Amino acid sequence: MFGSSASAASLASVDIKSNLDPNAITITEIDIVFLYDQALVDAFPATKSRWYSLRRTLTRRWGDSMDVVSVLITLGFDSDTAILPGRGLDAVKVYVIGQHA
Repeated sequence: MFGSSASAASLASVDIKSNLDPNAITITEIDIVFLYDQALVDAFPATKSRWYSLRRTLTRRWGDSMDVVSVLITLGFDSDTAILPGRGLDAVKVYVIGQHA
């Protein structure tokens, strides 16, 4: 999970690229998680392993208080564009989480 200094006011999509590098760690999926309730920020999993093990449960439980944009990644693909939710600017916190193979 990491933060960015990009201006959220101008962010509607994210372009994702995967370089072909046989020595690199392979990321198989990226989740961009938008939380709209401060209480959820405090309850959000502290590790990516915990996030991926609880993702389905949290998505059902938190429902309209969260949006998840998932992008599947294959090694060496040129690019993909993740379209962000229209209400993304209302999020109190955004997480970007990469799942590794």
